[in-house]
Amino acid sequence: MSLRLSSSLLLQLLAANTEAQTAALNESYSIDRYLNIRSANSPSLDSAGERVAFLTNITGTPQAWMVGAAGGWPEQMTFYPDRVDFVSWAPDRSV
Repeated sequence: MSLRLSSSLLLQLLAANTEAQTAALNESYSIDRYLNIRSANSPSLDSAGERVAFLTNITGTPQAWMVGAAGGWPEQMTFYPDRVDFVSWAPDRSV
């Protein structure tokens, strides 16, 4: 009896999964979803190899951010209303 119940349950799960996949394929997206794609680029490693400065448009406008080379949470360095086009390190290791 338990083997039959397990087979039935397995078939129900497979059917539910197939329905979910079909619904996902039939879902349409508006242009807003495609225009909301964010990116990060122009990485620049400081001379000591401790920090990475980069540009990202995660706030809606490209700005300079910095993060430790070992990882961690990035910190936004610029807050301009216009886009930032490049980031580079000064000789004293400031952005």
